[in-house]
Amino acid sequence: MLELDENTLKRAQGAWLAFLIGDALGAHTEGRPHDEIRAHFPNGAIDFGNLPGRRLLTGQVTDDSEMAKAMCASLLDIDDHDPNH
Repeated sequence: MLELDENTLKRAQGAWLAFLIGDALGAHTEGRPHDEIRAHFPNGAIDFGNLPGRRLLTGQVTDDSEMAKAMCASLLDIDDHDPNH
């Protein structure tokens, strides 16, 4: 079982939370061309409304977060990590 000191654990939790927030904030514009985003959000993407064709709730994370969660769970399950690979 992986053991972390309190400081490392808090840093890891903060990194995970920042990842989730970034994913949720960018989910509505991910993969869209700049001109389409600008047309839909002329004052900047400040209201986090959906672009046409997206079926996400405001604040919803994407499959990127789900895949990262699965990867973390896998690393914890095998209790091994080689930072060089």
